[in-house]
Amino acid sequence: MSNVKSDIVRDHWASMMAAALADPDQTPAKVRERVERNWPSLTTEPGGVDYSEVEVSGLPALWVVPKGSSADHVILGVHGGGGVSGSIYTHRKLFGHLAKAAGVRALIAEYRQQCDPAPLHDTVAAYRWLLDQRTSMPPGSRSPVIHWAAIWRFRRSCRPTIAIFPSRPL
Repeated sequence: MSNVKSDIVRDHWASMMAAALADPDQTPAKVRERVERNWPSLTTEPGGVDYSEVEVSGLPALWVVPKGSSADHVILGVHGGGGVSGSIYTHRKLFGHLAKAAGVRALIAEYRQQCDPAPLHDTVAAYRWLLDQRTSMPPGSRSPVIHWAAIWRFRRSCRPTIAIFPSRPL
């Protein structure tokens, strides 16, 4: 049995497919524009979450800070979109809900939407930037970093991997 929320998501993906079929030669810029316009409406605001823009390794990033969250752990979030669409803004609310549920902060890192290896390099650079931030944190705050999008790991192993890694240099 469907509900209103699942119907909205189903309708969104149906409209994305219809747009792709109607214009099979559409540019990545056109896809990005449509995703940026429609994706944020699929998720509600998490409430009690603040957002702060920051530059990470020359690219935009977004701190997601739920009220009362622990500063001892951080989720490193990398948005989806297949290297064609999506951004730190389209996935802001999704990571807001995740960080709030986990009781920790999240850093959503942007990456260049180009062919490999740019997204990989940008994600690894964001991970290293996050590790470097630990040196300026109080001693009790140097616990593991949850690395949500482990792109570099599956590139090395030549197979898809989703993993949680302790904070250590790559």
